[in-house]
Amino acid sequence: MDKITPEVLKLSSLGNIELGAPGGVTFYDDSHILITDRRAKAAISLVDINTGKVVDSLLRGRGPGESLSPWTVTVSDDIIYIDDSQRGGKLLVLRPKGGKLLALDHEIKINGNYLRIIPNPSGGFISLPYTEARFEILDANGISCGYGGSFPRIKGDNSLVSNTSAQSMIDRKSVV
Repeated sequence: MDKITPEVLKLSSLGNIELGAPGGVTFYDDSHILITDRRAKAAISLVDINTGKVVDSLLRGRGPGESLSPWTVTVSDDIIYIDDSQRGGKLLVLRPKGGKLLALDHEIKINGNYLRIIPNPSGGFISLPYTEARFEILDANGISCGYGGSFPRIKGDNSLVSNTSAQSMIDRKSVV
């Protein structure tokens, strides 16, 4: 039986990448990763893991195609969804365009307060709201279609109960 060993990729080994406070890493494809950063000039960097070089980046800011604080990054086919809750509930939708991989396609305004938002493989989005509900279903325009689930009432330390989510764009399933 063959042993499966994980391959460790250290961000510090990727060459000349400006890192301030990396928040997360997401695979874009087999040879590229997206690094979110809350302090560097680039809010998101697309890095070729074979060369260690930044291929494209999304600058920090409030303008179109910019991000203040990328929270969740989800990749589905060649579409990148960036939850930028610091910009008043904006979801950035990026698609490759004109040689630029991180080109803004459009933005969606999400109403309400939420912790995280992810694409729903069946269409629309799933929000993890700051309410007693476990999740909220949103349509493609970010409008609420209803809530689901509730947290159990626990006496004592309520910090033990939290939201988490995962999605498989391949199997078209979400778990909240």
